[in-house]
Amino acid sequence: MKKGKAKVKWDDLCIPKDKGGLGIKRMKYWNVALMATHVWRILNNKESLWLLMREKLKTQDRIKEWEISNQTLLCPLCNLCADSQSHLFFACAYSHDVWKKAKQLINIDVQGNDWLQISNFLASGPINNSNFIVAKLMFAGSVYFIWQERNSRLFKGRKRTVDRLFEDIYATVRLKLLSVRFKESSQTKLLKIAWKLN
Repeated sequence: MKKGKAKVKWDDLCIPKDKGGLGIKRMKYWNVALMATHVWRILNNKESLWLLMREKLKTQDRIKEWEISNQTLLCPLCNLCADSQSHLFFACAYSHDVWKKAKQLINIDVQGNDWLQISNFLASGPINNSNFIVAKLMFAGSVYFIWQERNSRLFKGRKRTVDRLFEDIYATVRLKLLSVRFKESSQTKLLKIAWKLN
């Protein structure tokens, strides 16, 4: 087969079938949508965050307990403290900055600065309050993407800035919010404006 320019633009292939295209999904957007669904499942399925809540994440301090290595392993995000769950969520300067940015988009004063205080605070809030829904999504998204960033740095040597990681969290949470049907109120109108959901 002879190589050359494509005969049809990729954008034309991604047009839905009913509009004359082939209906091929754009993987970038499909992946983002799946990530939003995954974060939503973490939030709604009480057992999904069970590793975090039971302090069973395989951080390097836990691996050291298995006597695999005598070496003190530092947090891959800040390289200052030992890698542990309590440090990772949100004592680490990197994760603390991510959570600080996330809190700016939450319309409630989230109490506490470590994962246990935050999760207890969010669990005690009203179930159907739109601001608490956003806060829970931001918390779940932050935990998920911080853990992903930790593993990416540790195993692949890839790094994202705090701003880039936050953009990923924001995009994922926003996509999920686009699919949520909120009861109309002045609070939800403000939420829709703040998150550009109209």
